[in-house]
Amino acid sequence: MANNTSDYLEQRLLEQEAKVKSPVFAAILGFFLPPAGLAYTGRWVAAIFAGLFEIVCIALSIIGIGLFMLFIYGLTMGYTCYQAAEKANRDALRKMMASRQAASQMRQ
Repeated sequence: MANNTSDYLEQRLLEQEAKVKSPVFAAILGFFLPPAGLAYTGRWVAAIFAGLFEIVCIALSIIGIGLFMLFIYGLTMGYTCYQAAEKANRDALRKMMASRQAASQMRQ
């Protein structure tokens, strides 16, 4: 039982250490400034295209349709940035666990 508790506590510690990107911050940033949200999560090419699309939406807001497009686009990008931050955290956790496992195997 003590070993299971130790494993659980180590797992929770690793999860906290691996949180490199805040999903909530990424979602908020992605809603208001989609290119910045994507850049925060490390998706630089997507951020460039998002910036270009945002310019098009702003230009279309002159005729009225762009504001609706910007709102829908902000919602979509907020969700996308949230998911990207979650994925970055999962990947960081996997790397951290793999390095810990390799280190423990080398000690044995």
